[in-house]
Amino acid sequence: MTEVAAENLEAQEAWDGVLFDRFLLYRDLVVPALAALGEKGIRRCPPEPGDSILDVGCGFGDSTQDLARLSGPSGSALGVDIAPRFIERAQAEAAEAGVENVRFEACDLQATEFEETFDYVYSRFGTMFFDNPVPAFRNVRRAIAPGGRLCIVVWRRREDNPWLYVAENVVKPGSRSPRRRTSHAAGPAPSPRKMRTP
Repeated sequence: MTEVAAENLEAQEAWDGVLFDRFLLYRDLVVPALAALGEKGIRRCPPEPGDSILDVGCGFGDSTQDLARLSGPSGSALGVDIAPRFIERAQAEAAEAGVENVRFEACDLQATEFEETFDYVYSRFGTMFFDNPVPAFRNVRRAIAPGGRLCIVVWRRREDNPWLYVAENVVKPGSRSPRRRTSHAAGPAPSPRKMRTP
């Protein structure tokens, strides 16, 4: 495990503890729903055979395995996550599946500068949890090889997602809790981005 930024210690404890337990408990419901959105991003901005790939916030590593298969035997994929328990599970499942061109590391992207570079960087709902996105994305940028590509799938504003926003507005008047949720906790919509470096 690499260094964890002080401001991310609480988040690491949560993702390695109660959130891991919850994701494991509801995995059959949550992961397929998120995977379907991630696959849309990959279709719009796919890796190429032979690419070296970085999967940010890989969780159970299912997306990392898929990306490793797409990169083929001449490519490779590295999945990173701040939670060691997710990484342990990802390693075990990749070994069980016989995916050989994949590896996993527990790291805090906000505090990690990679020694290697990657042709393709992907994240399925993993970048939105950075406490401080500036150093985290700076490290992502440094990790992208010249001509590399970036594909990120994130939540959009809840107002952009009627399936969530309309339901919330129907329920809100009868709710006892007047707390307002932040606008970035929206429903899903893939937002892949391509970034070519010089």
